[in-house]
Amino acid sequence: MNYERVFKKKKPFYLNDEQLAFVEQTIESMSLDDKIGQLFLPINFIEEEQPLREFVRKFQPGGALNRPAPGALNQNRHRIMQEESKIPMFIPANIESGGNGTAVGEPHLVIHYRLLQPEIQNKYAYELGKIAGKEGRAVGINYAFAPIIDIDYNTLNQLQIHVHLEMIRKLYMRWHLHISMD
Repeated sequence: MNYERVFKKKKPFYLNDEQLAFVEQTIESMSLDDKIGQLFLPINFIEEEQPLREFVRKFQPGGALNRPAPGALNQNRHRIMQEESKIPMFIPANIESGGNGTAVGEPHLVIHYRLLQPEIQNKYAYELGKIAGKEGRAVGINYAFAPIIDIDYNTLNQLQIHVHLEMIRKLYMRWHLHISMD
């Protein structure tokens, strides 16, 4: 029995046979340089199309984080990167703030969970995940790169809401439940 193959069909991957065949064929066809490129996820500041295409062709990174910029610019960057990459790229953003993690200047409906009182955070953590996932996908994001579960013990911050570790875990689970759904 090929345990590696069985593993990829289970949590966290849940690959079906077609997806698993794609992964296996892709890995087999990769050069050493391609595999090394997959280890990197640089921050992209390139705005012009041709230099961005050349960068992706040369380095074949596993993904690239575009800093917040006007939505149309980052959507174009995402499209170019996916077109030039041999392997679908991870396109992350800090989407705990909805589309603001990648597309600035666009209208976004976001209530940051840290601003909510603990007794209502559980309900809205789920809704925030729903908003973040929908807005992120709308601009090409396929990877949440967010400090959603940071634990901040800054006692000098008077606006900080102190929450128990168990509350943080519960909020993250509610947020993640919806963000990972299509």
